[in-house]
Amino acid sequence: MDISVFEAVAAYDMSKVNSSDIEFPVRSLIIDIDSYSAGLCSCGNNGKFQITDTVSLGENESFERDFASCLAEILNEFDRYRIREYWTEHKKEINASAEIFFRSGGQIDNIILKETDYNITASQFEKSFSPIKEKIIRLTELFFKMFTKNSIDEDSLRIIIAGDYSDCLFADYYIKSEMMFDPFLADERFVNSSYTDNPTEIIKIGKQKLRSKSVFGYDISFRYYNATNDQCTEKILSEKEQDKKLFENPDYSEPVFISADDSLKIEINSTVKEFKLPYNISAPNFDVIQLALGIFNDKPVLLLRRICSPENIYSIPIVST
Repeated sequence: MDISVFEAVAAYDMSKVNSSDIEFPVRSLIIDIDSYSAGLCSCGNNGKFQITDTVSLGENESFERDFASCLAEILNEFDRYRIREYWTEHKKEINASAEIFFRSGGQIDNIILKETDYNITASQFEKSFSPIKEKIIRLTELFFKMFTKNSIDEDSLRIIIAGDYSDCLFADYYIKSEMMFDPFLADERFVNSSYTDNPTEIIKIGKQKLRSKSVFGYDISFRYYNATNDQCTEKILSEKEQDKKLFENPDYSEPVFISADDSLKIEINSTVKEFKLPYNISAPNFDVIQLALGIFNDKPVLLLRRICSPENIYSIPIVST
């Protein structure tokens, strides 16, 4: 299942929302800082959401690549392939110094990075960051146009900044500078601070949540006697990792002979269960049936139809919890 960043973040955010404290539909602006893109999401009180529009600076844009170029400009020797490792090692000191620098209006130009032979000041760091700042401003212009296009009230949005570099204070500051008077004032639209998880992890967590909801979750097979080869045959009806959407249109098995005394032997996650036929078989004491799986109330159900009357579908619950 291919899950977009916007879908993953929307799923994560909705898992953190208390439905009693919020009005539906919930509209969110999701900013993927890694790719300089943003998406609008609408979520109903049934938990289902839709990505209604997206904007992007381009498919080949990369915050990480630009960040590596910035660091290469101010550091004499910098391995661009170590950018994530370097950011993880130094982000605490960079963010702390950047906050002091911005809060002071640039008056306190303290050391932001200490290297062996020289030091990098906050103003030097900001200057090297200017290409990223320009791209962030262009991105905000795009999503302001998206608000107008979709008749979105900016003040009603939940705003989530996501991505591997969503914890970069420079990026956070530039985004908020375009959306509020003082980027350091509390603004309930920006909800990252309400999360207990690291903002860089919410995409991964959101994808895990969506996959767990979208996969079928059951290995189910049907065991029956095959008169053609005089053997017991197993027909696989589902596998755990299959997408639930595959069962929206039932895929019936080949016709199977069954006698009046037989039960339906269904193996569910390695446990064999027997189910009685939901009807009585009259003379000549056998029937020909087809089986498939469906979903009812998010649980698998066995669907049975008789060859003699295929328009009648019997639904048999096979999972109790």
